[in-house]
Amino acid sequence: MVSCKDIAAYPGLGVEVKYTAKKKLLEIDRNNIHGKLYLGKKQMIVNEEIKYTLPAAMRLVKQENGKQIPMIPAARVGNILGLKYRYDSASKRVIYTPRKARITSTKNLQTKPFMLMSTEEFVKFLGPLARKEYKKSGFLASITIAQAIHESYSGCSLLAQKGNNLFGMKAYLSGNNWSGSKWKGKVVVKRTREQYGKRVVTITDRFRKYDNVMQNIQDHSAYFLHARNGSRLRYAGIAKTKNYKTQLRIIKKGGYCTFSDYTKNLERLIKKYHLTDYDK
Repeated sequence: MVSCKDIAAYPGLGVEVKYTAKKKLLEIDRNNIHGKLYLGKKQMIVNEEIKYTLPAAMRLVKQENGKQIPMIPAARVGNILGLKYRYDSASKRVIYTPRKARITSTKNLQTKPFMLMSTEEFVKFLGPLARKEYKKSGFLASITIAQAIHESYSGCSLLAQKGNNLFGMKAYLSGNNWSGSKWKGKVVVKRTREQYGKRVVTITDRFRKYDNVMQNIQDHSAYFLHARNGSRLRYAGIAKTKNYKTQLRIIKKGGYCTFSDYTKNLERLIKKYHLTDYDK
């Protein structure tokens, strides 16, 4: 076991912790991993959905100053956060070092390495793949990347990790099929939030599961180019403009997401991470 404050104090790891005594809740963050641990529970919940079983429950230890500090399983929690664990018997200290994402090929790319990336690293990796698809389809790379960040915690959501699905694409969209679709019919069933007017509800739905990330990216652009609303294209004219604000307006009009602030959030991400650089 290790003190949550000790793991946060390591230089260069980027770990942040917050313990709320009233809720008996420890929140621990690194890169795109937001973890929650509850006092006495052998579970760590990551990004609200992914559940990891721990070898021991989180507990409190009283320090000399009288304050109580949460103690957590050192190796397991470190691994979840993307850290290598080592115990140095000479100094009797836990030593952590960051694990690095290793990707040798994009041909059958899976999402597991994204758990070791910051959003900036995720953008640098996904950007060239989104640009390559944009050159073929006309759907802007900047919007592809922004949607992946927003919809999937930069590749660290349950749907991304289980289904190689970076865009929250449901199994049934616009008649369930479109020209150029790469989906093979596999699904991930999970809970999701939807907005209807001013009311936000949680429902269980079926989402597309892909064999690899490139299959997902290709299906994503094919959807925006060819999905129909009755006899008409749902996102008519989207590939004819090279202006991301215009494409976002078309996406909003087509009803891709039920949340009213969806395209505003995408625009904010495009500006923050300079994603239009990948539209060139």
